[in-house]
Amino acid sequence: MGSVVISGATSGAVTLGVAAEAGTKALTLGPGMILQVVTANFLGVQTIAAAASNVFNFVDITSLSVDITPSSSSNKILLMAQVNIGCNTADRIAALRFTGGNADDFIGDAASNRQRVASFINSPSGAGAMAMNTHLTYVDSPATTSAVTYKVQGAPNYGSGTVAINYVASDADAAYFPRGASSLTVMEILG
Repeated sequence: MGSVVISGATSGAVTLGVAAEAGTKALTLGPGMILQVVTANFLGVQTIAAAASNVFNFVDITSLSVDITPSSSSNKILLMAQVNIGCNTADRIAALRFTGGNADDFIGDAASNRQRVASFINSPSGAGAMAMNTHLTYVDSPATTSAVTYKVQGAPNYGSGTVAINYVASDADAAYFPRGASSLTVMEILG
């Protein structure tokens, strides 16, 4: 019989007996097991300007981009993002979405001229600048074993608006104004 010894940090040890068994045992992984994790953080600030045409002008959020190569085309990719996003003024909308693989499909249904996005915040009329920590979660099926680049994008909805990432739009140089951090984490899940 073999044994495993676990030593204490300062003194003592625990010995665990392991029953003898002939041959080699293979580790079997089941569906839902996490095979790999890739993460990206954005600790700075970014301002995303609107398009002149008053439509959502989606732009990559700085550093929120990861590459992952699935080990099987039947595996899934779990995407999780948290983004500090804000509108610079009242009566504006700031939107988010994923890109990469088939994550572009994670948007609202088509409805005439309305823009399809994954998530948004709204600074109502009379509210002034507004910021929130927004979370996005999606399970993608890229159906490939080639490298996939996933990104988070943000956009304002109106020609005179801008979107603030990781800061409050007024951004006064004072101890009561914050600077935030945003992240993107992707995990390969055994299918």
